[in-house]
Amino acid sequence: MVAADREGPDPFPAYATPTVTNGSPTLNSEEPLKPAAVPIRVWLIPLAPARRKIVPEALDRRVVDAFASRPEGPAPLFRKTSCAVSFVHGLPDYNGHYGIRELCDICPMAQLKLCANSHRAPTTRAFLDAAAELPEAADLKVLDITGRAVQVDGLASEQPRYFLQHAFAFQVHDAGHPHHLNRHGRADIGWEATTNG
Repeated sequence: MVAADREGPDPFPAYATPTVTNGSPTLNSEEPLKPAAVPIRVWLIPLAPARRKIVPEALDRRVVDAFASRPEGPAPLFRKTSCAVSFVHGLPDYNGHYGIRELCDICPMAQLKLCANSHRAPTTRAFLDAAAELPEAADLKVLDITGRAVQVDGLASEQPRYFLQHAFAFQVHDAGHPHHLNRHGRADIGWEATTNG
């Protein structure tokens, strides 16, 4: 964070668009993407950080289109890091993103099948039993369990949610940090308003 009463010019402008020169085009280009290159615009907002990654809807579409139109054919592309890591190791996603189906529209078919075969919602009893092992989850309440996620409330931090999500390989969403449809795990910046997902 940058202090507001500091003297001198701000070394962190409100928006910075870095350039990568290792064979990639300039990142601050607004030109259409070339099929083999994927420029990414990065916004740095030091006084108003987003809790989640900033990937505006238009950028998501540009990246997906660029990967799909590569001359050598489409490359595997994933919206979530855990999906890519799981793909590389030939395993289903350990975060259970398969329940968030709008994330999977770009996944390779073989990976989708692997994730589908392992996707199982936990029972409320099994979930609460696992949560009982965590002192940080003493106030946890299960609000709902759907094919998408376990909806919870009462967590003071993200750490118990991560543990439970990994333990069940199934999404766990905290009511205090809602996940919105089509922008799972992303900041609201650059997205049209949508309902919770």
